[in-house]
Amino acid sequence: IDGGEGVGRVTKPGLQVPVGYAAINPVPRRMIEGAVKEVIGNGCGLKIVISVPNGKALGEKTFNPKLGIIGGISIIGTTGIVRPMSEDAFKTSLLCGLDIAQGIGYETVVLVPGSLGERSTLNLFDIPKDQVIQISNFVGFMLTAAGQRNFKRIILAGHPGKLAKLLRGDFQTHSAVSKPANDILIDIIVQKVQNGGQASGVRGQKTETRLPNAILNHLKEVSTVEGIVELLREYKYLSIMDEVAEKVETKVLEFYRDKQPFPTLEVGVILFDMKGSIIGISNSAQTWLNVTKTK
Repeated sequence: IDGGEGVGRVTKPGLQVPVGYAAINPVPRRMIEGAVKEVIGNGCGLKIVISVPNGKALGEKTFNPKLGIIGGISIIGTTGIVRPMSEDAFKTSLLCGLDIAQGIGYETVVLVPGSLGERSTLNLFDIPKDQVIQISNFVGFMLTAAGQRNFKRIILAGHPGKLAKLLRGDFQTHSAVSKPANDILIDIIVQKVQNGGQASGVRGQKTETRLPNAILNHLKEVSTVEGIVELLREYKYLSIMDEVAEKVETKVLEFYRDKQPFPTLEVGVILFDMKGSIIGISNSAQTWLNVTKTK
């Protein structure tokens, strides 16, 4: 059984199909074989080539290029019926990225909620694309899956609008089940200012000693986390986002401590604004970056 025009071919390890083979998964492969044997019996041999009209163009619109499946779509499914809009199917597609990274042998993976985190990471740091894995809103699910695959280090990178939600304990960050993170950031800022503290980031950013009360009130009127970020930048208080990154890292480490046996995993957190610039970074992530080339 082989793939013809429009069926992708596997070029990276870690998938259910070996490198070099047509991307026809084991279950549909068995189904095809079983159906053909019903017709020809067990005493004959036959070469079967599966082709998909327009499959090459369709494959470019799927996860396949990122997974190293080139030239077309995959023949997938556990029952022969694919329900791509189901949550389970989506989760399974995300796991493929982790499996490929594990198969290649990476010790570190960068988990990003979506395109912003992926694009920012690849634009700023000289690391392979396969090392950056999109996790969507399934943060807890993907953190657990990454721990099970024995990576040495997990870097969580993305916008604070998503990642700050973890401080509330929301490891499923979809807006339907997790409200915006504005209040979390404002509480951190207010506590810092009320304690008379100066925001001090790991990168030595220049900051004001404290924020005027009028600005604190203005923060509560801002409708988005990105708006909070811009206001903090305007008043030279943006380095407090380094402390937010540290708090998120601590929360992830607590998550792993509760999910034995992952006690030795290293974790780092990088926060980007909507323009793809780093606005916050934990000490552990900074240490990792110090040995990682930047562009």
